[in-house]
Amino acid sequence: DLTNFLLKTGDKNSIHFGENPVIPGLMILEKISEKLNYNFTIFNIKFINPLLLRSKLNIFEITKNELIGTAEEHLIFKLKISK
Repeated sequence: DLTNFLLKTGDKNSIHFGENPVIPGLMILEKISEKLNYNFTIFNIKFINPLLLRSKLNIFEITKNELIGTAEEHLIFKLKISK
């Protein structure tokens, strides 16, 4: 999944490769959109900590337009959706 995403996007950033790579932020957004059936075009996202490949991402809806993501007790992102 990660390899396909990196090939599709042309991402060559070294943090996304190796034994325990960091998942790209755009890949996280894509998964949120797919899994939660969110269709958003205007949003604000702040990544606080990296999401590593072997970590499980937990997504919580704080309000109708706010989500947070955690992994292994670390806050990964805060997302506010405008539309």
